[in-house]
Amino acid sequence: METNTWVPVGASKSIASRECFQTALRVWIDKPHTINRRLAGVKPRSERRLPPGGSVPDEDDSFVRHLNAVDLDALPSFLADNAVPAERSWKEGVQVAGFVLERDLLPKQIDKFGPTREVVAVFDDCAVFCNVSGASAISPTVTYRLRLSPDNRIHLELFRPKSADVDDSGVAWLREHVLPKVARWASSEPINSKQVLVPSLNQVCIERYNAIYFNLKKKHGKHLCKIWPETTDPLKYVYEDISIASYLLTLWEQEKNEGASEPPTFVDVGCGNGLLVYLLAAEGYKGIGIDVRKRKIWDLYGPKTTLLEQAITPEVRLPEYSWWIGNHSDELTPWIPYLASRSRPDARVFLLPCCPFGFHGKYQRQHGNMSQYQSYLLFLQDLCRGLRFSVQLDRLRIPSTKRICLICKPGDAAGDTGLGEESPTA
Repeated sequence: METNTWVPVGASKSIASRECFQTALRVWIDKPHTINRRLAGVKPRSERRLPPGGSVPDEDDSFVRHLNAVDLDALPSFLADNAVPAERSWKEGVQVAGFVLERDLLPKQIDKFGPTREVVAVFDDCAVFCNVSGASAISPTVTYRLRLSPDNRIHLELFRPKSADVDDSGVAWLREHVLPKVARWASSEPINSKQVLVPSLNQVCIERYNAIYFNLKKKHGKHLCKIWPETTDPLKYVYEDISIASYLLTLWEQEKNEGASEPPTFVDVGCGNGLLVYLLAAEGYKGIGIDVRKRKIWDLYGPKTTLLEQAITPEVRLPEYSWWIGNHSDELTPWIPYLASRSRPDARVFLLPCCPFGFHGKYQRQHGNMSQYQSYLLFLQDLCRGLRFSVQLDRLRIPSTKRICLICKPGDAAGDTGLGEESPTA
C-alpha cells in the first residue's frame, strides 16, 4: 500500500455543479440517517469556524491527525478563537473558509449500541469525516473524505489507510451506498423553493425522542399487534401511533423542563381507534378521546383509557384540557384550533393533517404552484395564526406520506383573525 495521504477508493460520474455538490454534502452531514439506517440522527456538540483568507488545510497530515484526536484546540493556525452554534454556517451563510463540527451519531437501537463521536471538517470542495470513538457498529471507523474534482466528479478517499482498510466492510458501504446517494442528490433538480420544506424532528430533542420511542415500542408494540381486532394493518397503525405518542411525550417533557406550571392534559378529537389516547394515558397523562363512532378495540384498552362516542359541535368547550390533538382528523381538522382557542386562552394544539377539509367541506387549493397537501398546510398555518397561535411545523418519522404536523402554542398576534371566508360562521 502506498503511503499517500489520501487514497482513492471510488468516484462518481460528473455532477451538475459545485453548488449541487455542496447541497448534497449538507444533506449527508445534517441527515446521515437518510442513508445509514442504524442511526436515529445526530446530536451537535460544537462547531468551529475556519477563518476566511487562510489556507485550506485538508491536505495537511497534522490537521487530520488532530481531528482524529478531537484535539481541536491544538489547531490555532486554522480555527477561529470563538465557537459558533452548530449548523450556523449552513443556515446563515457565514463567510468562512470552512468549519469543523463535533457531534454524536445516535443509534436507533439504544439497547445494542452507544453513540459514536464524529468530527467533520467541511471545506468548499470537500468534507473530511473522522470517527473518534474507535470501534463502532453504527458507522465506518476509517477516516474518509468526499471531494469534488475540477471535472465535477465526487471522489471517495481514505486517509492513510492500512492495507486491510480498503477491503473493510465499512469502506465497501461508503463506496456502494454513500457515494452513489450523494452523487444522485447532487445530480437532482433543485426543489421548488415555494414548497413547504420541513426538517424532521426539528422541534424536539432527537436523542430523547428516540429513547422514548424505543421504550414505548418495547412496552406496547408486540402486545397491541397481537390483540388488534380491526381489519386494518396493525404493524402500520400501532407503530405509527407509538411514534406520534413518543413525539408528544418528548414535547411535553421539554415543556416541563422549561418550567411549565402544570402537567399537560389532552383531548384527542376524532380519535378513531383510540390507540393514541391509550398510549398517552398508559404513560400517566390525563386525557380523553372523542369520536362519533365507537371502534371494537375500545373495549380492550381498560378503565384508564377514556373514550367517548359523541359528536363534536361548534358549541363544545373543554377548558379542563390544555392540549387539543387532531391526528388525521379530516373534517374536524380546522375546527380543532378554533374550539381550542375558545376553550381556554392558554390552549395548545397538535395537528397532523391528512385529508384536506375547510370549515364548509373539502378544501379547495389556493396556491396554484403547490400540491393540494402543501397548500392545505399553508391554509392551516394561516388559520392558526389568525386564531392568535404561534405555529411551528415539524416532520414526524411515521410510515405515511402526510408527516408534517403543526405545533400551536399561545401567541401574541393581534388584529384580524385571518379566517376570512373560511371562518366557521361565513
